[in-house]
Amino acid sequence: MKSPKFYFFDTGVLNAAAKELNSDLVSGSARFGRLFEQFIINEFYRMNDYYMTDYSLSYYSTGHSEVDLVLAKGRGSNPIGVEIKSFSKVFQEDLSGLQVFSSEYPSSKLFCVCTAPKSDTITLGNGNKVSVLPYEEAVRKILIES
Repeated sequence: MKSPKFYFFDTGVLNAAAKELNSDLVSGSARFGRLFEQFIINEFYRMNDYYMTDYSLSYYSTGHSEVDLVLAKGRGSNPIGVEIKSFSKVFQEDLSGLQVFSSEYPSSKLFCVCTAPKSDTITLGNGNKVSVLPYEEAVRKILIES
């Protein structure tokens, strides 16, 4: 299933809706992960508009696995799968959604945006490669260079 998903336009609004405005933000917590994902997706929306790259943004879910963000320019183009992780070290088992996605879309480009200090590549069990990128450079790199 590929479909649109609603996102708050600001992480502060997400905090307010969750009644967590006065809560401390702890790196590694589930809350940190939700806010990091929201922040990255907001950046994709913002930079997609700024650079006029004309991607449609959605997500992918089979009910058992998901990909946080799918970028596509139309039915004939290969989609880009983006997994967002709020930790600095990503392992193959963290990317099971991308493995399922890449089996369905074998020509798709695959990325993982995370808090890692440097870029890396992870090979999935099906042989497809995932570019792991630090969040500071990931959004621009994926939108402009993909």
